[in-house]
Amino acid sequence: MNTSLKNAEQLKLNHGYAMASLADEDVQVDVDVVGQNDPVQYSEQYLSEIIEARVRQIFDRIQDKLKAIHAPELPGGVVLIGGVAALPGVKELAEQYFTGNIKVNVPEQMGIRHPRYAVSLALGMYENQLSDIDRLIKQTVQRIDTIKSPHEEKDKLLISHVNNGLKNLINYNVHSEKHSSNQLLKSQRQRRKSKMA
Repeated sequence: MNTSLKNAEQLKLNHGYAMASLADEDVQVDVDVVGQNDPVQYSEQYLSEIIEARVRQIFDRIQDKLKAIHAPELPGGVVLIGGVAALPGVKELAEQYFTGNIKVNVPEQMGIRHPRYAVSLALGMYENQLSDIDRLIKQTVQRIDTIKSPHEEKDKLLISHVNNGLKNLINYNVHSEKHSSNQLLKSQRQRRKSKMA
């Protein structure tokens, strides 16, 4: 539709359905299109067809990941969170992909009663319940990239030697090819001269 991400998000939240069959084809929605002064009208059903295709892609990927770990039937069911989980029809669409109990999580805290806040709330609650030891382990794991290996200097030196060796080999081959080409030209010239004489 060639609209901005901000507009696309608003269209999804205000006019979107996870299942296009639930949308009304007679309802027209104005869409600000990049590069045009006037908005373009699309049916609510057309918007929902685009949204449904993306949601199906997400569910397909999740289903593939679950199959890869041999867990297509989760004992606890599936909990849908995030902004897409608020779309009408998302639970019904999820039932086509997953078995067991399927639930849309809406936080109960005042001011954040929307599925899009579920991840932030869960991460905050998780961080809050960590013990001091858990936090120390988490910080250590996060800083693992900054810890230097005792072999790091040796590895760098080895890589440097390999790179220099490759450069020398390339230079030798280029020089050899030039030398061979020059030798070939000289011998061709000598043959021509001898034929003329």
